[in-house]
Amino acid sequence: MGSFPGHALPGSIFIFLGLGWMYSAWLRYFICRHRQKPYYVSISFPFHCCSAGLKLPLESFIVLFGTTLGIMVELGTGLRKTVDQDGISSYSFGANNLQHFTMYFMFFLVGILELLQHYHFTLPSHIDVVVSLLAFSAEGLLFYFHVHARDPVDIQLHILLVLSIGAIVICSTFVLVEKITIVCILSMFVISSPICSFISNANIFFNAFLFIWSSMNSTTKINNII
Repeated sequence: MGSFPGHALPGSIFIFLGLGWMYSAWLRYFICRHRQKPYYVSISFPFHCCSAGLKLPLESFIVLFGTTLGIMVELGTGLRKTVDQDGISSYSFGANNLQHFTMYFMFFLVGILELLQHYHFTLPSHIDVVVSLLAFSAEGLLFYFHVHARDPVDIQLHILLVLSIGAIVICSTFVLVEKITIVCILSMFVISSPICSFISNANIFFNAFLFIWSSMNSTTKINNII
C-alpha cells in the first residue's frame, strides 16, 4: 500500500461508500419524517432493485470485494525473502503491510456482519455499531503510528485523518450510550496543483485551513430515537 494504487484503492472505497451513505442517510431521514416514524441507525443501506421489494446488500459486497482484494495484495507484496551469508533463506512480512492487512481485515469483518444482518441472522443488539466502532478505532490507531519518518505534509494529512476517525468513533459511542443519531455530512476537497510540495510549509497551513472549513461546513442533525 506504499504506492499510489495502494492508497487509491481504500481511498476510493471510502469516498464511494461515504457519498452513498450520505445520500441514503438523508433519504431515510426525510422518508421517516414524512411517514412520522422514528429514524433508525444502520451501518449499511440496501440497494433497491427494479423488482418490487427486492433489496440487495450491494454495499456489503463492495466492502468485501475491496477488503479481500486489499488483503491479497498486502499478503502478496508484503512477503519478503532474505538470504544470509550462509545461503539460508528466511521469509518475513513488512511492518507497513501488516498494518494495512489489519485495517483491511477489520473492515472485512464489518462486511461479513452486514451480510449476516441483511439476511436476518440472529445477532446481539447493536453488534453492527460495536464492530464498526472497533474497525474505525483500529484504523485510527494504525494511522496514528503510520507517520514515522515521513514528510511534514504527509504527517499532517494522516493526523487530519485520525481526527476525522476520532469524530466517527465519538458519534458511534453516542449511538450506543445515549441512543441518539448523529448524521454528519463532511464536504471533501481535492487538491491538485503542479506547485504542490510535500515539504512546503504553505501546504501544511493550507491543508489545515481546508480541514477547518470542511468541518465548519458540516451539517449535523441530531434526532432523538428513544
